[in-house]
Amino acid sequence: RFAECLPPAGGVVGGDVFLRRFPEGHGDTITVVDPDETYDVTGPTRHPILEHHRVRTFAQVLGASAGVQYGQTLRKEAEDEHLAVLGELMYQSNAGYTTLGLGSDGTDEIVRLVKSSGPCTGLFGAKI
Repeated sequence: RFAECLPPAGGVVGGDVFLRRFPEGHGDTITVVDPDETYDVTGPTRHPILEHHRVRTFAQVLGASAGVQYGQTLRKEAEDEHLAVLGELMYQSNAGYTTLGLGSDGTDEIVRLVKSSGPCTGLFGAKI
């Protein structure tokens, strides 16, 4: 529901503009807003909104799988579909982190290896 509120792709704000609007800064004592720098606002805003949607979808798929009566199992095709959806959500999450520069080469390599191995090996997804 928040996706329509996102700034357009490529949305940026100058540090000088930000500091004029928020002269007290952003409240983080570790980092400093550089008035001569331009900051991307689309990616860092988009990621948590999309991540929230992925997490809710992940929970719904898990809930649907767990909702099977005790002693019953999903048919193999449905189970594989659920696992494929969960895996894709994990891949999307990892890609989002990487796009923001929050990932790591090691994690991205693990995700690449899992993806290349594929579901036939029982590996459906991976993320940071």
